[in-house]
Amino acid sequence: MHWARISLQCPRRLSELVADLLSVAAGVPAAVEAAPSADTVSVYVPAERADRSQAAVQAAIADLGPLLAADGAPAVEVALVDEEDWAEGWKQHFTPLRVGERLVIKPTWAPWPPAEAPAAARPDDVVIELDPGMAFGTGTHPTTRLCLEALEGALGRGDLVVDVGCGSGILSIAAARLGAARVLAVDHDPLAVRVCRDNVLANAVQGVVQVVVGDRLSCLRLEPDLVVANILLQPVLALAGEAAQALRPGGRYLCSGVIDTDEPVLTAGIQEMGLQPAGTRSAEGWLCQTWRRTPDA
Repeated sequence: MHWARISLQCPRRLSELVADLLSVAAGVPAAVEAAPSADTVSVYVPAERADRSQAAVQAAIADLGPLLAADGAPAVEVALVDEEDWAEGWKQHFTPLRVGERLVIKPTWAPWPPAEAPAAARPDDVVIELDPGMAFGTGTHPTTRLCLEALEGALGRGDLVVDVGCGSGILSIAAARLGAARVLAVDHDPLAVRVCRDNVLANAVQGVVQVVVGDRLSCLRLEPDLVVANILLQPVLALAGEAAQALRPGGRYLCSGVIDTDEPVLTAGIQEMGLQPAGTRSAEGWLCQTWRRTPDA
């Protein structure tokens, strides 16, 4: 199998933010290679996804225009490479992670609790086993952590949940394990759908979570209690209009994948759709907002 390496150079002060943006845009973990003058941030995607991923990366970098003004916009480079063991390299950085009050995200290859810290486990832990493969979502990215934390507070037992852009399935599985009655996990990428299905089976929630290919709400003919979207600014805004129509009265729209400097655009855009603000979380330059359809809508 052939892969495409999408990379760019950026100032050291922005490398972590750029890595976060590339991870979200390409849907895979990003790697940062340090150098004296500038860091190189890279993602690897299947060769057939190169053009689409490159366009998404370029759009994400464009959002950093003001921050990059002093240094100039970096050139996004694409190179085809043979299959290599790069995927194994990032696994050493994916270790069990506690998120929020009860959630524990752990890779399928690691024990819980860790042998060196048996006291880390709690009686009410909700443990999610995950092998993200080539799909975005390990819990380590700030947007995923923010969504998981918000999900704990927003989800009601017995809710119908739609997770748009499900990636690895981490949010869908968390919703199922936290008490949702039914979860529809949706992604436009067939590779992500395959990874999500594997993770759903690994966590034994296939009776609750259904995984489908798609990227819209309007074609689902559902009235969900909760719509979750951890994607990018423009898709989040586009989906807000559909959520405003599809959600049951009182239902919630939980969205992330947006950098904090875009908060005015995000807030104004979603308010125009008729949804009401119900909470904002932020971490490491990223936002997660919860919106609510009014009960009498």
